[in-house]
Amino acid sequence: GMERFIGRLWRLFQMTNDKLQTPNAEVISKIHLTIKGVTEDIEQFKYNTAIAKIMELVNSFIEYRISDIQYLRPLALLLAPFAPHLAEEVWVNVLGQPFSVHQQAWPKYDANLLKVDQVTIIIQVNGKVRATLNLKSQISNLKSEVEQAAKKDERVVKWLDGRKIRKTVFIPGKLINFVV
Repeated sequence: GMERFIGRLWRLFQMTNDKLQTPNAEVISKIHLTIKGVTEDIEQFKYNTAIAKIMELVNSFIEYRISDIQYLRPLALLLAPFAPHLAEEVWVNVLGQPFSVHQQAWPKYDANLLKVDQVTIIIQVNGKVRATLNLKSQISNLKSEVEQAAKKDERVVKWLDGRKIRKTVFIPGKLINFVV
C-alpha cells in the first residue's frame, strides 16, 4: 500500500507542469487542517495518523488537480520526516527550492482557514451507505435538520419507503444511520 501511495505522490509532484487548478476553499482548508493535524500527531508520536492525514491531502490534490508549487511546498515539508529522500528530491529538483528541505521552517497553519463551510454527511440505512449529503457545517450538527434532508434524498427514499424507522443513529457532522 505504501509503495502505491509513494507512486501517486511522485506522480502528483510530476504534474507541476500541467495546467494549474486554483484550489477551492475546501482544499485550502484541508491544507491547513492537515498541517495542524500532522504537527499535533508528530508531537504526540502518532506517526500512523499523521501519514494518514498526508494521504488524505494527497488524494484531495489529485482529485482537484492541484499542482501549484505554492500548495505543494507545505506537502513536501510535511512529508520530510516520513520520506526524507523523496521529500528532498521533490523539494530541490521538482519544486526548485534551495537545498535542503530539512533546513526549512515547519509549515504553519492559519486558524482562520481551518473552518470548513461544507461538511459531507454519510447516510446509511441498516448500516449500509446509501448516499451522502453536503451540508453547511452549522446545519450538520443539528439532528433534526440532517434527518429531514436525508429523508428527502431520492437514493434514501427507496430504502425507507413503507418501512418503519426503529432507531436513528446520529453522529454530528459525520453520519446518520436509519435502522428499519
